[in-house]
Amino acid sequence: MRMLRRPIASLAFLALLLAGIDGRAAEPTYPTTMAELPDAVRELLLRREDGMADVGGPFSEACVRKPGTFHARLVWAEVRPDTVLVRYERGGLAGPRPYQVEFTRIGDSWSEVVQHTRLTWSGRPRAFGPAH
Repeated sequence: MRMLRRPIASLAFLALLLAGIDGRAAEPTYPTTMAELPDAVRELLLRREDGMADVGGPFSEACVRKPGTFHARLVWAEVRPDTVLVRYERGGLAGPRPYQVEFTRIGDSWSEVVQHTRLTWSGRPRAFGPAH
């Protein structure tokens, strides 16, 4: 029984290779520098943040940017063939704030996936002032 599993898996992998599909292509990569991101994704991020440091790079955590630092820093990224997830932090008044952005490939170009915020109303009255 054990001998049957290996040839079947090997034949499946061989069939994918013959079909022009590399089964290893779906494995994600985890870049730690901006240079390792796809060019179009990097350009979209730089347009959004006007510069971004690599993981562990020089970064200003406050809202005032110190010379030689960036206002945003890459924290984590996952690159797949048609999707890129990027987590970064940006300096602000109350300190660094985390952001997560998703990009998807449509044909030969990349675009940002817009995350819509859903607000729900509970119907309960709210008091905005001192409690009486």
